[in-house]
Amino acid sequence: MRTRYALSVCLFLFLSIPFHSKADGYFISVFGGATKVEMKGYNDAINAANSFNASLGINSSLKRLDIGVLPDLTFGYDFNQDIGAYVRNCGIMLMDSDSKAYWANGVQAQKIKGDFSSFYTTIGVRYNIQDKTNPGFTGYVSADGGICHYYANYMEESAYKEDGGVLYSIRKDWDTAIPAGSVEAGMNWWFSGAAGLGIKAGYRLASGKVMIKITNISGWTGESQGMSTVDYSGGYLNAGVVFRFDNKDSALKNKLVPVMDGQFPEISLKLYNEASEYFDEGLFRSASEKIDQANSTAPNDERITGLKTKIDSALKSEKTETSRDKMLKQADEYRVKKQFKKARARYTEVLTMEKGNSQAEFYIKEFNGKAEECLKLARALKAAGDNEKAYKNAKLAAEYNPDDAEITGLESDLKGVVNSEKEITKKYNRAVEEFKHGRYQDAIELWDEVILANPDDKEAVENREKAVKKIEESETEKKASVDKALKQAQSLYDIGEIKEAQQKCEFVLRLAPDNEDGKKLYATILKLNEENKVEVITKR
Repeated sequence: MRTRYALSVCLFLFLSIPFHSKADGYFISVFGGATKVEMKGYNDAINAANSFNASLGINSSLKRLDIGVLPDLTFGYDFNQDIGAYVRNCGIMLMDSDSKAYWANGVQAQKIKGDFSSFYTTIGVRYNIQDKTNPGFTGYVSADGGICHYYANYMEESAYKEDGGVLYSIRKDWDTAIPAGSVEAGMNWWFSGAAGLGIKAGYRLASGKVMIKITNISGWTGESQGMSTVDYSGGYLNAGVVFRFDNKDSALKNKLVPVMDGQFPEISLKLYNEASEYFDEGLFRSASEKIDQANSTAPNDERITGLKTKIDSALKSEKTETSRDKMLKQADEYRVKKQFKKARARYTEVLTMEKGNSQAEFYIKEFNGKAEECLKLARALKAAGDNEKAYKNAKLAAEYNPDDAEITGLESDLKGVVNSEKEITKKYNRAVEEFKHGRYQDAIELWDEVILANPDDKEAVENREKAVKKIEESETEKKASVDKALKQAQSLYDIGEIKEAQQKCEFVLRLAPDNEDGKKLYATILKLNEENKVEVITKR
């Protein structure tokens, strides 16, 4: 599911490239608002369930899904004053996490929760009504077409007897991918030539049939899959901010357009951007070095020569001593605030103005020493297994000396390790929650993943054993766990994961020693292991 979701996001970004890669006439808008959704198939089922529950004397308040939150990101390009095109991605946020019904005695009779959100990815055209004055208003009407898609939609449903016993518990999963289209009208108020506020309204048509997979958690005897209609049609109202860029404003500030005689346009762009950043920070000598290099690769580009003129003028109007003192003061202020990376950049700038400046050299040397201390401590903590503290020290070392490749490499490695450990902790805690709610098989599977990542985790091993014993105490849980584990063992065997299949079989035979299918598959695995055994001959 995650892979297909990632591919969908990549598709949206790929489609947007033709529009926002040009400097002339493109715009970006970020909106948010609300949308009406039909969800006819789902809402009809909720109405029917409430009516049926009421006929049994159940106080039923299962919720319809009628309103969703609608964040919206749009990239567009105006070909001329009247006609434009755009690529849009909307998130239709639609979730139900607290839909319940109760028996007359107060015992819960039914519970539903789920995520019915969807993305609306589309390409469209629009007709603009322009007002060239600022501040001023512009309007437009548009039409687009695309798909509604999301690959992690699910619904969990449980039904209970009057005494609290479980009738059934299931999970439904479906892959939503249906055609969609919309029409809308909007108005923007531009308070400058580059930014404005906007409001828009429209209607979206998006309905179709998708496949649903039904997973039995307990007690379900119905179908395991089927077709269902999903319907995200409905009106919407959004408001937000809009940014637009034209050739005069964006060429100098935002992007260097390679000239015809520029031999290395990519290098020129990089040097130009670096010079611009240094100039904005007041690091004029560093900016001058970069802009001179950029000018040598593209000597006829007006953007480069224009920035060079500004930098030269700044250097001439500022006395070296005043500039040095100002830079030292800024560096000291950043150092006191513990913003060591910014402080180091300014001490380095001072040394370009005045080689041998004692104050700047002192703190650069001190920063190098601090970075080395933090690096050594990070290595020691990593060796001791305390990766989180090791990462904090490596990150601090990178603040002191961001140009040291060894330090930044260790920081990046530890960041990945810490993030991985946090994921394992999340799985462990999820297993605890599953155990508390009596879903012992799900808890076992999560603890298995934790143990696979860290076989020395004694708590996970002990808790897994507690869950197995809980299943052994309940015949209903035991049978469900045996059936599920046996299917998993067969699937693992079929794809060649023999060791994991063997472990599942051993789990089955622990719960049900007389299970014929389990014994047969286990014997097959043992025979296969014996056939594949290789005699090991050791050296003297």
